[in-house]
Amino acid sequence: MFDRLEELQEQNEISKNDILNIIKDEARHLTIYDEMAASSYLQEEGKYIQKSYRDEYLDVTIKYFLKRLHRIKNDNRDYPETVDKKRLKGSLRILKNQYLQQKGNLPESNKTPLMYGIISIYTTFILEESIHPLNTPFPAGEKIILKDGTYYCPVKHNQSKNPDALCRLCIAKEMEDLTN
Repeated sequence: MFDRLEELQEQNEISKNDILNIIKDEARHLTIYDEMAASSYLQEEGKYIQKSYRDEYLDVTIKYFLKRLHRIKNDNRDYPETVDKKRLKGSLRILKNQYLQQKGNLPESNKTPLMYGIISIYTTFILEESIHPLNTPFPAGEKIILKDGTYYCPVKHNQSKNPDALCRLCIAKEMEDLTN
């Protein structure tokens, strides 16, 4: 998938439809068993989240993950808008690095890293939404919010210097940027 998306850089312009066609093709190859494995993986990873908001976080995240994957497979809308090639290139570098790191730690049959990539690209470049869904809980009772068409994340500032964090490609602004 990443190679196919990187090949788009050779075009003068990259439309959202170009990207959607590639990720949709990848998503359609995923099975219910792949989704079940991803759900189990997310549950297992969730054991490291603070107990105070773990259940709510996992409930929001797993439902979102599976619903978003289903939406990608069935999205037949037209997206003629173009994307920023430089931003896409940087995002693909981050996502590909994450994919390779995660794949190295999982059985070959686990498609969760691929799903992460598909969902992140769709959410960021096609829908132009924050990677974490609205109302995703974080420490201190904070959540992702949407105000006046802008997404705000309470933890983005914590990850902004991490070169492999998805926060670097997410469109959400830091909560500190929120003007009341």
